[in-house]
Amino acid sequence: MSDAGPAASSGDRRLVHPGPVDPMRIASCEGHARRVEVAFRPGQTLLEAVTEALGAAGLAAGGLEFENVAFSPMEYVMPTYSETPERVAYYSKTHKPEGVVRIERAYATVGEREGETFLHCHALWREDDGTVRGGHLWPHMTRIAEPGSGVLYGVSGARMAATYDPETNFTLFQPSAGDASAGDAGPRAVIARVRPNEDMIEAIEALCARHGFKDAIVRSGIGSIVGLRFEDGLANDEPPTELAVLNGKVTTGPDGHPKADVEIALIDASGDVHIGKPVRGDNPILISLELVVEETAS
Repeated sequence: MSDAGPAASSGDRRLVHPGPVDPMRIASCEGHARRVEVAFRPGQTLLEAVTEALGAAGLAAGGLEFENVAFSPMEYVMPTYSETPERVAYYSKTHKPEGVVRIERAYATVGEREGETFLHCHALWREDDGTVRGGHLWPHMTRIAEPGSGVLYGVSGARMAATYDPETNFTLFQPSAGDASAGDAGPRAVIARVRPNEDMIEAIEALCARHGFKDAIVRSGIGSIVGLRFEDGLANDEPPTELAVLNGKVTTGPDGHPKADVEIALIDASGDVHIGKPVRGDNPILISLELVVEETAS
């Protein structure tokens, strides 16, 4: 596992968290990428389906992606303001839509909590009036309604365990070295967690520089930023958000340093969804950013 101090961080929207600032702002563990198909069978919870696939593949951590999957019931929360100074943001009440909800796109960090499989999942779906909505799914309470499938981008030799984080007063994923016998076939990949107030884009670039990735693809990115600043000019100063990386590539710039090109879906405190490219240097992380990044051929 690797740790580092701060990447250059973005500015006046950074927040003060309740606990002591951890000096290790970006933690990562390197392994090898493995692509695993995940079968979704009616009646299973989302958590059960992923647990089954993870165990069969002999993996402990990775990023999950799926689309066009129907759930009933589905339970989710949205980002909102904390009612106490114990945290800078929190979750809304749990929402339970009636009937079948068809997920258009969803992404999750896959790891463990207290020795059991655990998911951090952000999803997008379309309501009856055509409005795209989003939220943080509760995978143990969300049940598959129709046959479907997803893709797990596993990182062999790595773990991602959810533990208490004093800085933010949340239970958050933290990467560490896993089973070394998991194999070294496949491209190099890293699983990482970035702490609050680091700029999102700069952190991805710093992660690739540390591991020597000249070209890479962001297989999974789950987390939150303080409001938003998009390249198209869209801005929002309300801190509570949740996000998922839709597309992310890293290339080597003319100066020889990594340059990230990332598109995200961001869910605001109203549940509205905004899609765009974050401005480099002006999107500090709110609580955390979990990443799975895979090296690609130059």
